[in-house]
Amino acid sequence: MKLLKVIAAHDVGRAINPRIIEGQMQGSVSMRQGYALTEGHPTRQGYPVKKLYKDLGLPKASDTPLYKIILIEDPEPIGPYGAKGISEVATVPITPAILNAVSRAIGVRINKVPATPEVILEAIRTGRCEAKPIMP
Repeated sequence: MKLLKVIAAHDVGRAINPRIIEGQMQGSVSMRQGYALTEGHPTRQGYPVKKLYKDLGLPKASDTPLYKIILIEDPEPIGPYGAKGISEVATVPITPAILNAVSRAIGVRINKVPATPEVILEAIRTGRCEAKPIMP
């Protein structure tokens, strides 16, 4: 499965340095792309199963989607020069957006991350996806 395109629009207040903001948004999207689709941190008896960084499923440069970044400027009266903090704000909507896209494509609600090919195939086969609770 490959994420092809992301359109991200965020209210950034006054965009003092638009290129830095766009880079921050792209990084945030990539971070959550991994969380939604490929990154897994399984444990066995409380110990990590994956012990090498390369095995964690982090997105690579070749996984980068086409970005369309839209900066909405609504200056913040109390922010410096009207700016708002952008930080990792772009991480918030991306995971649910990706899972919703997968759900719409297959007709089954996906509520489990990462939504690996195995998770998706099982959801298609059974007609449901049931995430197990992390804590009992």
